[in-house]
Amino acid sequence: MGAQEASKREQILGAAATAGFDLAGITSLEIPERDLEEFAAFLAEGRHGSMAWMERHLPFKKDPALLMPGSVSALVLGTFYRTREADEALEKARVRISRYAMAPDYHSVLRKRGKVLIAALRKILPDAKMRFCVDSAPAPERALGRLAGLGFQGKNTNLIHPGRGSYFFISVLLLSVELEAGIPERDRCGSCRICIDACPTSALSEYRLDANKCISYLTIEHKGDTSAADRSGWSFGCDVCQEVCPYNRADSYGTNWFPPRTQIRDLMQTGLLEKWDDLAHESPIARVSEEKFRNNLEVN
Repeated sequence: MGAQEASKREQILGAAATAGFDLAGITSLEIPERDLEEFAAFLAEGRHGSMAWMERHLPFKKDPALLMPGSVSALVLGTFYRTREADEALEKARVRISRYAMAPDYHSVLRKRGKVLIAALRKILPDAKMRFCVDSAPAPERALGRLAGLGFQGKNTNLIHPGRGSYFFISVLLLSVELEAGIPERDRCGSCRICIDACPTSALSEYRLDANKCISYLTIEHKGDTSAADRSGWSFGCDVCQEVCPYNRADSYGTNWFPPRTQIRDLMQTGLLEKWDDLAHESPIARVSEEKFRNNLEVN
């Protein structure tokens, strides 16, 4: 890599940090065959449950460039969402809500920061085409994050930064310019299987998730009756496999972009849902219907 190219790469990573992203790395869009085989097996074995939309995403998982014709590189970004306030709320909770869902909708928060980043990158890459993607777009963000050096994929299937853990959102900025890729992070799970043993529903095996058993899936994505399923006190999402992970014992708190909302903290302490519209407004919880959420509360 020449000096000019190295300088441009550092400018891009610096712009990501200035825009407020906690992690940033660069990779090409070539997805390793191993990742493609694992995702295909996930679908073929029915481990995606009723999430049929995942099957439609397969072409984009194979070739992320389909999301933006002409794209050849990705700037992959990590944004930590864990807060001390969320940890404290869960310690006292009657109703457990996943940390990411306590805060305002992360999609809109990240998109706003993405616009700030793109404006800065226009000065560095004036002729480049760009597209900012959050997880509502079918980019293979965990594979790209690993390839860009943001972390390794753990046995719980989450991307884990070796120094700061796994409580972070991944977003992807597709670019039409070729850039020097980062160094993929090596697997650091070793013989540890704490997350597998701690999963309340045995949804995990090594590097494999069966969504049909996963509490996050059952409380959010599954449309059928789940009244008999073990929720272990969780009403929306589940953080167990992250809570027990040794890499999350360090200080993994991020910027103050994702403070827990008062309405959700109150619900977690009282177990009482009064105004659904207030709770669901601009919240990840709006992904489910009021009926399903109330059912989740009743089961717990």
